[in-house]
Amino acid sequence: MIDENRIAEIEGRLAAATPGPWTGSLCGEEVYAHGDVEAVVADLCGTIGNDKQHEYNTEFIANAPTDIAALIKALKDARAKLARAEKAFFDLYGNNFDSSEGWRELADEIEARQAKEAKS
Repeated sequence: MIDENRIAEIEGRLAAATPGPWTGSLCGEEVYAHGDVEAVVADLCGTIGNDKQHEYNTEFIANAPTDIAALIKALKDARAKLARAEKAFFDLYGNNFDSSEGWRELADEIEARQAKEAKS
Protein backbone atom coordinates (compact mmCIF):
# COMPACT_ATOMS: atom_id res chain seq x y z
CA MET A 1 0.00 0.00 0.00
CA ILE A 2 1.20 3.52 -0.72
CA ASP A 3 1.75 5.37 2.54
CA GLU A 4 1.12 9.06 3.17
CA ASN A 5 4.80 9.95 2.70
CA ARG A 6 4.83 8.40 -0.79
CA ILE A 7 1.62 10.24 -1.69
CA ALA A 8 3.18 13.50 -0.47
CA GLU A 9 6.27 12.84 -2.63
CA ILE A 10 4.10 12.24 -5.70
CA GLU A 11 2.02 15.35 -4.96
CA GLY A 12 5.26 17.35 -4.60
CA ARG A 13 6.48 16.26 -8.02
CA LEU A 14 3.06 16.98 -9.51
CA ALA A 15 3.04 20.49 -7.98
CA ALA A 16 6.60 21.17 -9.18
CA ALA A 17 5.85 20.14 -12.78
CA THR A 18 4.91 22.71 -15.40
CA PRO A 19 1.29 23.65 -14.72
CA GLY A 20 -1.25 22.21 -17.15
CA PRO A 21 -3.33 21.44 -18.87
CA TRP A 22 -0.94 19.70 -21.21
CA THR A 23 -1.83 18.78 -24.77
CA GLY A 24 -0.19 16.59 -27.36
CA SER A 25 0.82 17.80 -30.79
CA LEU A 26 -1.07 16.61 -33.83
CA CYS A 27 1.93 14.64 -35.06
CA GLY A 28 2.28 12.95 -31.67
CA GLU A 29 5.84 14.01 -30.97
CA GLU A 30 5.54 16.91 -28.52
CA VAL A 31 3.56 17.79 -25.42
CA TYR A 32 2.69 21.45 -24.79
CA ALA A 33 1.59 23.35 -21.71
CA HIS A 34 -1.67 25.23 -22.17
CA GLY A 35 -1.73 24.30 -25.88
CA ASP A 36 1.10 26.79 -26.52
CA VAL A 37 3.45 25.37 -29.16
CA GLU A 38 6.25 27.47 -27.67
CA ALA A 39 5.82 25.81 -24.24
CA VAL A 40 7.14 22.31 -24.97
CA VAL A 41 6.92 20.07 -21.91
CA ALA A 42 8.19 16.92 -23.63
CA ASP A 43 9.66 16.22 -27.03
CA LEU A 44 9.37 12.61 -28.17
CA CYS A 45 10.96 13.20 -31.56
CA GLY A 46 13.56 10.53 -32.21
CA THR A 47 12.34 8.21 -29.47
CA ILE A 48 11.83 4.50 -30.00
CA GLY A 49 8.65 3.46 -31.74
CA ASN A 50 6.64 4.22 -34.82
CA ASP A 51 4.35 7.21 -35.37
CA LYS A 52 1.38 5.46 -33.75
CA GLN A 53 3.47 4.61 -30.67
CA HIS A 54 4.59 8.26 -30.46
CA GLU A 55 0.91 9.29 -30.48
CA TYR A 56 0.12 6.86 -27.64
CA ASN A 57 3.13 8.03 -25.62
CA THR A 58 2.28 11.69 -26.23
CA GLU A 59 -1.32 11.14 -25.14
CA PHE A 60 -0.14 9.32 -22.01
CA ILE A 61 2.34 12.05 -21.06
CA ALA A 62 -0.07 14.88 -21.87
CA ASN A 63 -2.71 13.37 -19.57
CA ALA A 64 -0.34 12.25 -16.80
CA PRO A 65 -0.73 15.31 -14.51
CA THR A 66 -4.53 15.25 -14.68
CA ASP A 67 -4.67 11.46 -14.36
CA ILE A 68 -2.28 11.40 -11.41
CA ALA A 69 -4.20 14.15 -9.61
CA ALA A 70 -7.46 12.23 -10.16
CA LEU A 71 -5.92 8.98 -8.89
CA ILE A 72 -4.55 10.69 -5.76
CA LYS A 73 -7.98 12.21 -5.08
CA ALA A 74 -9.69 8.83 -5.58
CA LEU A 75 -7.18 7.16 -3.23
CA LYS A 76 -7.69 9.81 -0.55
CA ASP A 77 -11.48 9.60 -0.94
CA ALA A 78 -11.38 5.80 -0.64
CA ARG A 79 -9.18 5.99 2.45
CA ALA A 80 -11.51 8.55 4.05
CA LYS A 81 -14.52 6.36 3.26
CA LEU A 82 -12.76 3.34 4.77
CA ALA A 83 -11.89 5.34 7.90
CA ARG A 84 -15.55 6.38 8.27
CA ALA A 85 -16.68 2.76 7.80
CA GLU A 86 -14.16 1.53 10.37
CA LYS A 87 -15.31 4.17 12.85
CA ALA A 88 -18.97 3.29 12.26
CA PHE A 89 -18.17 -0.40 12.71
CA PHE A 90 -16.38 0.11 16.01
CA ASP A 91 -19.01 2.60 17.20
CA LEU A 92 -21.62 -0.07 16.53
CA TYR A 93 -19.79 -3.20 17.67
CA GLY A 94 -17.00 -1.91 19.88
CA ASN A 95 -13.68 -3.66 20.22
CA ASN A 96 -15.11 -7.01 21.23
CA PHE A 97 -13.50 -8.95 18.43
CA ASP A 98 -10.21 -10.03 19.90
CA SER A 99 -11.13 -13.67 19.43
CA SER A 100 -12.22 -15.57 16.37
CA GLU A 101 -15.46 -16.37 18.20
CA GLY A 102 -16.44 -12.70 18.28
CA TRP A 103 -15.88 -12.42 14.53
CA ARG A 104 -17.85 -15.64 13.92
CA GLU A 105 -20.79 -14.24 15.90
CA LEU A 106 -20.70 -11.04 13.86
CA ALA A 107 -20.53 -12.98 10.58
CA ASP A 108 -23.53 -15.09 11.67
CA GLU A 109 -25.44 -11.93 12.56
CA ILE A 110 -24.69 -10.32 9.20
CA GLU A 111 -25.68 -13.47 7.31
CA ALA A 112 -28.96 -13.63 9.25
CA ARG A 113 -29.70 -9.98 8.41
CA GLN A 114 -28.94 -10.57 4.74
CA ALA A 115 -31.19 -13.65 4.64
CA LYS A 116 -33.99 -11.71 6.29
CA GLU A 117 -33.60 -8.81 3.80
CA ALA A 118 -33.56 -11.25 0.88
CA LYS A 119 -36.93 -12.65 1.99
CA SER A 120 -38.44 -9.16 2.24
